[in-house]
Amino acid sequence: MGALSMITNNTLFSLQVEWRRWHGQYVKLFLLLMGFAISAALLTMAVRLGSMLFYENPNWTNTDKPLYTIGRLHEDMQLQTVSRQTLEQLKTLPMVDDVSWLSFKTFSFTFENQPINNLNAMVFSDNLQQHLGITLGPEQNRLGIWLTDRYWRMAFNADAGIVGKVMSYKRIAEGLPILGVLDQKFDQVGTKPLDFWISKDILPYNTPFGGGAMAEKFLLAAPLYYGIFSSSQRFNISDATKQLESLDLTVKGMNFGQISTPLTMFSGVVLDPKAQHNMTLLWGLLIGLIITLFVILTFTLFAISTSRTILFANEYNTLRLLGAESGHLLSSSVLFSIVKLVVIALLTWLCIYFISSMLEACQGYQQRFPATEFAIEAKNLIGALLAVSFTVILCALIPMTNLLKRSTFTRMTNQSKSFVQKIMSDSTLALQLCASLVAIYVLAFIGVKQWQQYYESEVDLTVSQLEVFTGNYPIAWQQVLEKIKQQDSSAVIVSRPFDSPFRVNLEDERIPDGAMVDSINASSNYFSLLKTKVVGQIPDNWQSGVVINQSLAKRLQPNGDINALIGTSISHGLPAKQHTIIAIAQDLPHLGRTNAVVPAMYFSLNEYEKETLNNFAVLTSEINYLEKNSDFVTWLKTQSPEFKASETQTLEQVLATAEQQSTDLLLAALIVTIVIVLGVFSGLWYQMLSQLRVDKQNISVLVAIGAPDSFVFLSRFKKILIIFVAALIVCLLATVLFEPANKTLSDIDPLALLVAMVSTLLVCLTAVLIPVKRLLAQPIQQALRDL
Repeated sequence: MGALSMITNNTLFSLQVEWRRWHGQYVKLFLLLMGFAISAALLTMAVRLGSMLFYENPNWTNTDKPLYTIGRLHEDMQLQTVSRQTLEQLKTLPMVDDVSWLSFKTFSFTFENQPINNLNAMVFSDNLQQHLGITLGPEQNRLGIWLTDRYWRMAFNADAGIVGKVMSYKRIAEGLPILGVLDQKFDQVGTKPLDFWISKDILPYNTPFGGGAMAEKFLLAAPLYYGIFSSSQRFNISDATKQLESLDLTVKGMNFGQISTPLTMFSGVVLDPKAQHNMTLLWGLLIGLIITLFVILTFTLFAISTSRTILFANEYNTLRLLGAESGHLLSSSVLFSIVKLVVIALLTWLCIYFISSMLEACQGYQQRFPATEFAIEAKNLIGALLAVSFTVILCALIPMTNLLKRSTFTRMTNQSKSFVQKIMSDSTLALQLCASLVAIYVLAFIGVKQWQQYYESEVDLTVSQLEVFTGNYPIAWQQVLEKIKQQDSSAVIVSRPFDSPFRVNLEDERIPDGAMVDSINASSNYFSLLKTKVVGQIPDNWQSGVVINQSLAKRLQPNGDINALIGTSISHGLPAKQHTIIAIAQDLPHLGRTNAVVPAMYFSLNEYEKETLNNFAVLTSEINYLEKNSDFVTWLKTQSPEFKASETQTLEQVLATAEQQSTDLLLAALIVTIVIVLGVFSGLWYQMLSQLRVDKQNISVLVAIGAPDSFVFLSRFKKILIIFVAALIVCLLATVLFEPANKTLSDIDPLALLVAMVSTLLVCLTAVLIPVKRLLAQPIQQALRDL
């Protein structure tokens, strides 16, 4: 009864027949369906990520209008602030609708007779809330403190009674009231975690003038602000930047020196351009992976469908002779394709669930999109599934349609050759080679850039570092130094951790445009402990004088002997003070060995503005001295009830963390490249096997009449070589057409291009050589007997 029911039910019978035609290749079928499901899931997520990266405003804003950021972009891709005068001039540009600003500053208060030091605040302009559509609370225009939810829970144990109390501030007699607690989305702006928000009215009290007309003038000229502006018009960012730079951005009577870093505008609220750049690169790699994976899967499915159609051609011909209509055969293929699509849809949903969970747990995502759920939009998922559906159904219909259009004699002898099929095959191969060239070029380009920036430093990477936080109870650094020196006489106290130097703007007549430099205060023996080469003499009891690194020395003396700088002076500080250059040190990799070296100045801790420190780092030659249960750390705990310390790390580990972003980018590029190259290789391999199967007899005849193996190989490789050259030309033309106007072919990295060309040619060579050698290794008598 079951068999009779199956026969009388045309739909079930057709599906059963189609399923049995895949006998022996069920694993391959499942892998194809899983591949399409992964492609659809990744495409859905990539579209959503692209929308979040390039079109959507951050979750702490509440507006859909296009926003732009203005600042000054440093050579290491750090965004520096601009003056308010620059923002006032920005308002005069015709395309600008409104301008607001924000500024990140550190404040110290007293609360209930307890000092609270170094709180991170975001100071905002009067119109920021209206401009960005946000509401802090009913008293949002009043001068006071808006605690972030994170800090409120951490410092006050989520005590609702804290609202209304007053924090004392040294320059405001009545203090600053706590106005309320903000929503969690305001805990972080960009990549900066915040403790509280406060209006711009606090800034005059934070100037050297303490208020009045001079304070206002100072705040107008000082580079303190990140500008955010909106525009309802489409405009060229580069032209707008040049137009702004042509205006007078100075304030009469206030001189902060000539700033070397150029003005830069970004589409969107971008406060960390380096992180945005790396995210964009990773997103581009993801898109490249999706496209390549989709093309390879499509080509593979089409090739398998064509092969299976030819394999069962006699069966189809028999059905036609028995009276089966073309529509019935086509509908059977479409019906089975629909079943495959249902399976793909289910697998896609599972892939999205697992991949999105991993993405939300990723540290990079949490930093870029804090407190933001990765929500998939239905239209993106439907669009991805429609693209897959269109492909799967076409791959099933085209081979069957081509078979049914031929005459009975042609179908039986299987001698028909389609020019369109050849063009499609060659085009697909060219597209695959383009993908291989681009993927390997991107990987090589990233690798070459990191290799060029990488430099070996003789710094002792076994030195250990402990970063110390003492909260509201600062410790005298001399006392800390004396204590640690009881265990390690070579130990050093540093005002900032090795990988987090303080960035300042250096103005010197020898550097016409000025320079952004790293500034570090350290105790004596700093360079001796790190085993860094130094030219000059640093006193054992280092009290004064500045040590500069080689990068800064080359900026100060670009054409002469840099050692001649020793004994000269350099101006630094507010107010400006002359410091004698006493030595020139080897460049140290503060930002990691794969990042560009930044000019640096090193001062004695004796010249530091404070005798006590809330946040500092201890460097020793032995990690045991800084372990959690060591005598030194135990002593530190007794000095501050709010003592906290980072995990003790060697400088090797510190640098590895600093280089992690570069490593992740290189690793992501490597994974994408491996997937693409393996896909291209498998496609070439399958195509070559198919061609050899068809041309086996012709090759056997050529070998029998004396053709050398090299002739057979070259005849196979020649066509692929021509397609490779075409793919290379397409890639170069695409570079010219789609890159910005100021980019040319000369901007292509020649070493990366060479690596891409050679690697792709090796893939092609291997995919051709091995199948040909296997064929030629067979006895010629056996091949001739098959004729």
